[in-house]
Formats: sequence, C-alpha cells, structure tokens
Amino acid sequence: MQTVLVERTSAIVVVPVEPPRTIGARPAVAWKAGVQLDAAIDQALKLLLMAEQVHVLLEAQQARDDVKLQDLLTTLRRNGVPIELHHVELGGRHAGELLVQAAYKAGCDLLVMGAHTQSWFSDLLIGGTSKDVLAHLDLPVLLHG
Repeated sequence: MQTVLVERTSAIVVVPVEPPRTIGARPAVAWKAGVQLDAAIDQALKLLLMAEQVHVLLEAQQARDDVKLQDLLTTLRRNGVPIELHHVELGGRHAGELLVQAAYKAGCDLLVMGAHTQSWFSDLLIGGTSKDVLAHLDLPVLLHG
C-alpha cells in the first residue's frame, strides 16, 4: 500500500467489503494540515462541492483559524455546501479508529484524508493514523500520500 500511495499522483479510494449505499454525499475530511491533505482535497474537491453536507473532523487542540481550513470552508460555503465541524479527542495510538468512529457517528459515507508517514522507514509502512484507519475500515476512504 505504501508504494501505491507514494508512487502515483492521484488519490486512491479504499472501499470496505460492504460499502454504504452512497459514497460522497456526506463526506468527512480528517483535518491535519499538510501537503498530503492538500493533495487529497484537491483530488476530492469536485466531490466535496457536490456533497449534501461536509463534515470536518478536527483534533480538539487544532485551531479553527488555520488559513487552509478557512479557505476550504469558504469555498464550500460559497458553493452552498453545508458544513459541520466536529472536535475529536484523538490522543493515543488509536487515532485512526477514533476518526472512523467520528465519521460513522456523523453519518458520513466517505473519509477524505492525507496518508501521513511517520518514520525513516516510511518507504515500507503507512504511517500510524492512516494504517489505523485502514485497519478499521467501515466506510470508504479517499487517501493521498
């Protein structure tokens, strides 16, 4: 999976064995500022603009005044897309599981996120949160590394 995420220029969508009836009508964006998320949002923007509602999952300590976050929210609002912000307590090793649970609880049918790597051997493994999300795959995930 790491090779797939690193060696291509477009996002990938990983779908669980039993996908939801719709994909992308109510997406969640797992907000962690970085080039990986920027690329994922670029790839998903048309889908986000057509959504019934977009949910943004923020770590509790993340600032709502993040410039890139505000740019995304402004773009969605200008296009009439309702937005709901969710503050999620992520601490610990199971951040990915908590993100999937928060998205599922909000009724989301897709999780958009950057695939972050975390160590010097990142060429071999997907980073902690991304790997954790894929291990608890209950809804489709759009990833960009």
